[in-house]
Amino acid sequence: MTRQTGMTEYDFQRSKRRCSLTDRIFEPGEYYVSALIEVGEGFERRDFSLDEWKKNPIESVGWWKCQVPEKVSGKVYWAPRGVLMRYFTSIYERWPDAAILFVLGIALVRRKVLRMTANEVDEAGIEWMVLESTNSQQQFRIQQRVLSNEQIQEIQAELNEHLFTDSKIDEEEPDEDN
Repeated sequence: MTRQTGMTEYDFQRSKRRCSLTDRIFEPGEYYVSALIEVGEGFERRDFSLDEWKKNPIESVGWWKCQVPEKVSGKVYWAPRGVLMRYFTSIYERWPDAAILFVLGIALVRRKVLRMTANEVDEAGIEWMVLESTNSQQQFRIQQRVLSNEQIQEIQAELNEHLFTDSKIDEEEPDEDN
């Protein structure tokens, strides 16, 4: 059964293009670091100038190097695969029944970071999808959901804030340190 999640209707937000530590605005062509940081009961994306990041690296779920585009292209790019998986895994471990897991899980299947290996229905009649990492074969059992437009918008805002940038990211760089 196909379920609509509204994933194709997302209007992705851009980086703030400003250093979180100094509040300095990044210039076109300038490189900076985006980091996904656990804050209280959630996550926050913060951007840092390269100099500030080198002086004050912050413990994070993951980080990646970005570049402010010379001109706005209108395209958006996902965070690197390793960051996406650590974010997904961290949410799964902390809140295994969170609605965001369903939406993010489907998005990661589309990006070929995860693959769907099974659909199950438990004794209570609840539908589950079993997802597997394409790299590690780690499995995740995620409850399938029908989400309201309001829920989709809330999840969209969280994913936009944490996982997207408007500059292309070099996925070939080693991901072991981020």
